[in-house]
Amino acid sequence: RIVLPDLAHAYDGTALEPVPTSFRRWAQQLTALDRSAELPLWQAQFEGKDAPLAELDPAVHTAATVRHLSLTLPSDVTAALLTDTAARYRATVNDVLLTGFALAVNAWRDGDATQVLVELEGHGRENVVEHADTTRTAGWFTSMFPVRLDPGAPGDPGRALKAVKEQLHALPDNGIGYGLLRAALDDAPRPQLGFNYLGRFAAGETDADWALCTDVALGDGRDPAMPLAHAVDLNAATLDTPEGPQLTADWSWPDGLFTEERIGELAEAWFAALRALAATTGGGLTPSDVRPLVEVSQEQIDRLEADHGPLAELLPLSPLQQGLYFHATYDTDGQDVYTVQLALDIEGSVDRDALRSALRTLLTRHPNLRAAFRQDGTAAPLQVIPADVPLPFEEADLTGLPEDGRAAAADRLTAEDRSRRFDLHRPPLMRFTLISTAADRHRLVVSHHHLLLDGWSMPVFLGELFALYGTRGDAAGLARVTPYRDYLDWIADQDRTAAEAAWREVLGGLEEPTLLAAPDPSRAPVLPVRTRLELPEERTAALARFARERGVTVNTVVQAAWAMVVGRLTGRDDVVFGGTVSGRPPQVPGVESMVGLFINTLPVRVALDPAETLGALLDRLQDQQAGLMDHQYLPLADLQRIAGLGELFDTLVVFENYPLDADGLRTAAGGLGIVGGDNHESTHYPLSLTVSLGRSLGLDLAHRPDLLDQARVDALAATFVRLLGEAAAFAEEPVGRLRLGEPADGALVLGAWAGSVEVAPEPEPLLGRFARQVTATPDATAV
Repeated sequence: RIVLPDLAHAYDGTALEPVPTSFRRWAQQLTALDRSAELPLWQAQFEGKDAPLAELDPAVHTAATVRHLSLTLPSDVTAALLTDTAARYRATVNDVLLTGFALAVNAWRDGDATQVLVELEGHGRENVVEHADTTRTAGWFTSMFPVRLDPGAPGDPGRALKAVKEQLHALPDNGIGYGLLRAALDDAPRPQLGFNYLGRFAAGETDADWALCTDVALGDGRDPAMPLAHAVDLNAATLDTPEGPQLTADWSWPDGLFTEERIGELAEAWFAALRALAATTGGGLTPSDVRPLVEVSQEQIDRLEADHGPLAELLPLSPLQQGLYFHATYDTDGQDVYTVQLALDIEGSVDRDALRSALRTLLTRHPNLRAAFRQDGTAAPLQVIPADVPLPFEEADLTGLPEDGRAAAADRLTAEDRSRRFDLHRPPLMRFTLISTAADRHRLVVSHHHLLLDGWSMPVFLGELFALYGTRGDAAGLARVTPYRDYLDWIADQDRTAAEAAWREVLGGLEEPTLLAAPDPSRAPVLPVRTRLELPEERTAALARFARERGVTVNTVVQAAWAMVVGRLTGRDDVVFGGTVSGRPPQVPGVESMVGLFINTLPVRVALDPAETLGALLDRLQDQQAGLMDHQYLPLADLQRIAGLGELFDTLVVFENYPLDADGLRTAAGGLGIVGGDNHESTHYPLSLTVSLGRSLGLDLAHRPDLLDQARVDALAATFVRLLGEAAAFAEEPVGRLRLGEPADGALVLGAWAGSVEVAPEPEPLLGRFARQVTATPDATAV
C-alpha cells in the first residue's frame, strides 16, 4: 500500500511524497527501547492449562506439505460482527474474531482445557518510537507475539468476548515488546496455532490482493523445505463485495497432520461461534475501557450496570469533586448547601416540546451531566455515567390561582425545589421545572448539584440550551463537544511531584490555620445569608486602572484586601483563605466550550508585613499566584496534608470573570423573552465572598448565621469596600499604616471607651515650697 502507489506515481512522473522516518532510524530507536518490565507478562503467556494439538516434525511438516481450506461468512453475519457487535462491546474486530477462535478451538479439540495459546501477527507500526512517523516507510514491520486466551466456560459468548478482549488489551502496544525480549524467552515453546486478521479490503481491490496475502495460488516465497511454525494457521480478511462485506477465512495445515474433514470441523466451529457472537444483544464496558483513569473489576462494572443500565463511561472525580463528594455524603439529613439553582423569568409563549428536546440533547451532548457519584467497594469514588437517563422535566401551571397569589406560589415552588436534596446514586443530578403564572409569563428553574458543573460552565450551558431550543433539539449547527475525560486525562498526566514541591514551598512554615469560627465537625451546615454590596462605578474604574498600571490583576487587589481584613479579625499576620480558580487548562483543546466542574479551591497564603507597602504586597502576591499557575490541579485535601495542619481556612474568595451575555442569550433563545434571573449558589464555609467585575465591582458576602452574626459581617464588609476604594491612593503606604477600622470605631475607642481622666497638678519645686513655708512661719526654729 506504499510501494505500489509510489510505483504508479513514479511511472507517471509525479513527485513522490517524502518519507518522514527511515526504516533504519526506526529500527535503531526501536531496539534501544527498554521493555524489560514486560518480561513477566510474556513469561505468563506460557504458563497455564493448554492441551497440545499434534506433534510437528520439522523434517516432515514443511512448506511443501501445506494444504488450504477456505470458507466465507455471509454478509449479514459479517456486517453485524464488524459494526454492531464490536460497537456494543467497545471491541476491535480482532477481539471479536479471536473470541470466536478461542471458543471454536475449545469446542473442537480433545481434552477439557479452556485456554488457547495462539501466536498473533501485528502490523508492527506501533507508536512506541518518539517522533517517528512510519506511514510512508516501506519495510518489514510485522510483529509476532503469543497470547493465552481463556474465554471461560461455554454458553455465554458475550461474557467470553469481554474476557478475551481484556486479555488482548492487557498486552502493551499490541505486543511489540515480545520481539524485543526474544533473547530472554528463547526457551519458551512456540504456540501451535497461528492467527492473522489482515483487515478489510475495499471494493475494487482484486482477488489477487487476497491471494497474495494468504499465499493461495501465488505462493508466499518460502523455501519448500522450510519447517512450519504452526500446526494450524488461520488467515482471515474482510472483502467488500456487491452483496456487502464478507469474512473470508483461509485455514492451512501440514498434510498428514490433520484431515481436511477435521480442519473443516474447526472452520465450521469458528463460524458457528461468530454467528453466536453476532446474535448477542448485550455489551457494555470492560476494565480496559476505563483504564488507566479508573481501576475496577468486571464484577464491579457488572454491578453498576445492574443498577444503572448500560454505561457510557466510568470516570474518576476531579479535584474539587473529591471535596464536594465528601461534604455531600458526610451529612445526608439536612439540606445540601451544594444544590445550585438558576431561575429564569420568561415573557412570551414557550414551546414545551422544543424545550424538552433541547434539554434532552444537552444531556446527550455532555455525558458527564448524566453522572451518578458512588463508591461501592472501589478504591475511590467514581462518576458513573449511564448511556441514557430519563429527562427530569416537570411543569407547574399556576394560572388557575388568583392572580395576586401566583408570584408568591411561584417563589414557594422555587424555594421548595432548591431545598430538595439530590440522591447522588440516582442520575441525573439535574432537574428542570417550567412554572407558568400566565399564558405569556413563565419561570424556568434549573437546579443541579454543584458536582456536575460550575459557574464558568453556565454561559456555555445556557447558550447551547437556547440555541437547541431554536432548532428543536437539532445539534447539527453546534461544535463538537470535547469529552470531559480529556480534562481528567490531562490531570492524570501532570507531574504531581513538581506540583507538590511548589505548594510545599508556598505553605512551608505555616504554624496554624486562619479560622473565623471554631471548627465543629458535628455541626450541620446551614444555608447562608447573603449581603450584596457594590463598589461605585467611578471607584471600580479607578481600581481597574490602578491594577492595570501596576501590572497586577483586580483579583490580586481583592485578595490582598481580603487578607488584611481577615488578618485584622483573627489577629494574624500570616493569613490563609480559600481562592477559587477556573481550572481550565489551555493545553486541553476545546476546554473553553466544555461543560462540567473544572474549578478548584486552593489556599491563598498572604504574609502581612507592617513595613511593606501595599504596592509591594500586591507585586509579591501576584508573583506567588503566577508561580502556582501550572500547579492548580491538586485536590485541597492533598494541600492540607502537605501543610500538616488539617483545615487551613474557613473563608473563601471567588472572583467570577466569565462572561454571561444576557442580550446574546435573548437573541439565541428563539423568541423567548428572558426578562430576569436569579442564581443561588452556596458553600459550607462560614464566610465566602463572590466578586464579579462589570461596570461596577459586585461583592456578594455569604455567611452562615449559626456561626457569624450580621453586625460582624456588616463591619467586615464596610472595611473591605473602603480598602478597595482607597487602594490606588495608598499604594505606597506601609501596610501597617492602613486604616482597617471605620471612623466610627476610632471615635468609639478615643471617646466613650476611653472615659474621663483627671489631670494631676505639676509638682511644686523644693525651693519654692521652702520659701512658701518661711513666709508662713517666720518665727519657726530649726530643729
